[in-house]
Amino acid sequence: MENARTKNSFTPGPWTPEEAAAPIQTIYRWRVNELATGKHFIIAGLALSGDSRIDEANACLIAAAPELLEALEAACRLDYFNEHNALASQARAAIAKAKGE
Repeated sequence: MENARTKNSFTPGPWTPEEAAAPIQTIYRWRVNELATGKHFIIAGLALSGDSRIDEANACLIAAAPELLEALEAACRLDYFNEHNALASQARAAIAKAKGE
């Protein structure tokens, strides 16, 4: 059976963090929305940590995921990047983790 999280099976970016006016179902205040299709739906909801700065930072990091993945993939295609084995190896591991490999 093929892994459900195969290449590019995630919702394409860009994603954007958004603070809800009030906690949704008293679970989270920050959510990450998909923008590419023009539809408004939630990619992720974040549980309240008790620190609004941490909640916002987590939402921003999640929202940046598609661009971060794209940038790492582009870097790994560059010959000079791959000459620095430790960094390239770390980047490839992060890409594999993001893709569920």
